[in-house]
Amino acid sequence: MNICVFSKSWASGAGWFGNELARSIAGAGADVIFVAPEMTPSTLDAKHPNLLRKKFPREIIDTAPKWLKILSSIRRVVFGSLLIIAQIPRAKVFICTLHEQLPVTIAVFMFLRLMRRKLIYVVHDPLPHAWSYPRNLRALERAMLYISYRLPNRLVTLTHSGKAVLSREFGIRESIISVIPHGIYPLSKAIAPIGSTQDFLVFGSLRRNKKLKEIIEAWRNIRTKNPDAKLIIAGAPHNEDREYWSECQQLIAENPDGFEVHARFIDDGEIPELFERVGALILAYEEFDSQSGVAVLAAVNGRPVIATSSGGLAELFNQGMAGVKIEGPVTSASIESAVNRFAEQGLDHWQTASAKGQAQLIERLGWQGIGVAYVTEANSMTAA
Repeated sequence: MNICVFSKSWASGAGWFGNELARSIAGAGADVIFVAPEMTPSTLDAKHPNLLRKKFPREIIDTAPKWLKILSSIRRVVFGSLLIIAQIPRAKVFICTLHEQLPVTIAVFMFLRLMRRKLIYVVHDPLPHAWSYPRNLRALERAMLYISYRLPNRLVTLTHSGKAVLSREFGIRESIISVIPHGIYPLSKAIAPIGSTQDFLVFGSLRRNKKLKEIIEAWRNIRTKNPDAKLIIAGAPHNEDREYWSECQQLIAENPDGFEVHARFIDDGEIPELFERVGALILAYEEFDSQSGVAVLAAVNGRPVIATSSGGLAELFNQGMAGVKIEGPVTSASIESAVNRFAEQGLDHWQTASAKGQAQLIERLGWQGIGVAYVTEANSMTAA
């Protein structure tokens, strides 16, 4: 049976997920057509004897003129959509991970269903981290989300909390929602064990729901008692939260001691060095129902987290992820308390705990089992 996996993403965790998903499904014995832009770096692009690769152009995200970025985005959407539709004669089942703009996604989904193809939609964020449309069009955006969830034959969420959101907020029957976890992301090279409990990292896209302001305010208080404490912030500001990030920058500028900021896309090759410099990652997420690729990346590469129990973070803690929970509402005080509790337990404790958590997560979140789970879903639909 041919399965077509398609995604718009080619970089960072989103791109990594799509490539590993396609590769793991091929590894589980299915013939896979993978439609997506070429991964960056290209060495991570999915390859497997059972995998046929179909690439469409990336959009331009660097310092090019705005009009050129818009044209490149339109080109990606048009070529990508046509390339997906072109696989209809070859594939019986289509799996979407990381959709395009909602009107385009709905149009592609409708066409696939009209052509009697089975469709599985991997829903990373049942409710978006940041809404794309203005507030006065929020009802329209929510309605389009609802349609995008009703069109597929099956939905897959990465967490049980995500499944609950789809059922509660959109009335989707739980019987058509499966939970298949986020796979592991090993770094390009092994990193050294933890060498410090005074250096911390906030990593990934910079968004409002990561409570960056509260982390920055907490850091001011932490440094009054521990002047050697250091916080690295590394990642690109989310498009819908650039104004929020500007406010965070202003807070840092008032007292920049103890902060190191890299507000840009972090290439995969830079991640091992960043992780080696810190003792833990801080994930003060709120209003979050998905799985955190950053948390998975940290846990399977031997770094504990200081995190809330929001969304899939609670499930990762239950599966063995090492770290300290941020208790109660996410405030500067609750973050400061969690950082202090982390430091109190000492370096030896965290070296042991992170190694144990790393082994448990690698066993439970291996891509081989995830590929088998998706093939099982596809087989169940074609047999029905």
